[in-house]
Amino acid sequence: MSRRSFPLKAIFLILSLFFLDFYIIYGYFLGLIFTSTDSTSLFFVSAFVVNLFLIFPLMTKRDGASFYSIMYIAVYLIALVIFVGNLATTLLIVPSICAAFLALFTLRTGYKVTKGVSMVAVLVFMDFLGKVLVISPQQVPGPLTIQLLADRLTTVGLPVPITEYFGLFISTRYLDFITGPFEFLLFFFISSLLVENYHRIILLLTKKRSGLLTAGYGAVSALGCQCESAIGIFPAATLLVFNFLLVPFLLLSVVLLVLTYVMIVRYYEPRRFPKFPHIFSLKKRSKVMLIEVLIVLSQILVVAGIFFHLQDVPIFLFGTSMEMILNGFLAYYLVYILLPRRTIGPILATVLLILSVLSVLLWFIPGITIKAVTNPFWFSAMSYSAFMAGFMISIVYFSSSPYIGTAFIEAFAVSLGIIPIVIYYVVFSLQRSIWSFWTGAQQADLSIVLWIVMLPFMWLSTQKSLFESIRTHISVNTQVAEKAVESSGL
Repeated sequence: MSRRSFPLKAIFLILSLFFLDFYIIYGYFLGLIFTSTDSTSLFFVSAFVVNLFLIFPLMTKRDGASFYSIMYIAVYLIALVIFVGNLATTLLIVPSICAAFLALFTLRTGYKVTKGVSMVAVLVFMDFLGKVLVISPQQVPGPLTIQLLADRLTTVGLPVPITEYFGLFISTRYLDFITGPFEFLLFFFISSLLVENYHRIILLLTKKRSGLLTAGYGAVSALGCQCESAIGIFPAATLLVFNFLLVPFLLLSVVLLVLTYVMIVRYYEPRRFPKFPHIFSLKKRSKVMLIEVLIVLSQILVVAGIFFHLQDVPIFLFGTSMEMILNGFLAYYLVYILLPRRTIGPILATVLLILSVLSVLLWFIPGITIKAVTNPFWFSAMSYSAFMAGFMISIVYFSSSPYIGTAFIEAFAVSLGIIPIVIYYVVFSLQRSIWSFWTGAQQADLSIVLWIVMLPFMWLSTQKSLFESIRTHISVNTQVAEKAVESSGL
């Protein structure tokens, strides 16, 4: 941020705050904003927090962070104008929005338009997916009606999630909206990190490339963004559903998004190699012993679970499937390091990828799931089907070209990552039960546990694909430089 742009930015932000705060005070005292008695103090605290988001850019020289802070508030101000539908609201909030956008364009950060559009899309998607925003034409006491969320949930007989003890329930003639301190900050961090990571990944893998190489890296970047999206957006959808596992789950998602940003800025953009891909750098004998111990211990756990009849529990049933995928993956790795290595072509790799995905997804079909629950033979068939899925995708990863291997392992992770999202959407958005022999609570627990299991693998697959892309790029540049030196006769 230059010194010359600071006064201009300050003027625009002060104007934006003036119109916003005038609307809040004017609206409250003249009835444009109707608050229940017990929500008034919380409403003004929330207004103060919104002020802080617009003041923050005046307190930092980081234009990137300032952009997301202003943009985040601007999105909600735009929604306020659209859904309140009141002339006084429009006359006061539109100038606030305009001043905020003028402040945005004084910031020295690139791709403002695409970042802004992306942030709007992410926030709208999260709001609708998580049902924190529901379109509902209705009669309300005031153009903008605010109540305590706890009161609203208690009235309809629902428990108050631990993240929403200080939440507000906001209603207009057209919609209901839920917000609270935890959710407000969570959505800000997720949307900002997702958009920033999107742009950095795509620019990282497509910059200064052309032709087929650009198309190939574009495919990898698209897969990377799919994983980032899944890691970030699905937690927002679960915000009002879960309780016990909710906080560590959400924190894990945010931590992984932050780590992606750190890895990109510290390693991938400077073309440096992170250390974590060298986890298989143990001696061959040590690797073989470690993998064998892991496989044996996991098999013991499966047998113990069957002994206690845990196959009736959805988390154990599908947890076993995920465990067997890992076993199959490690089993082929043993073959890979102990026997002569052979390379497979892209056609065979594609076939193995499809078969591995189908071998896992097949068992989530209710008619087939019930067989695995009630019949030991079918349970064993499910386990070994998952084992073969892991074995096949391991062949693809280790025995195909580095580009195909990293791209396909990420495609496999994304395919499995869709499963908990589908479970959530069907059970909570469509209000339907996928498996009639399990309760809704069991299916809810299943979706979040599967997601917790998938998060690290999806994150690692994204990092591995980025790492391989950077390494390939450096290798290509090195070869080009060497040929140039040879041709010059130096």
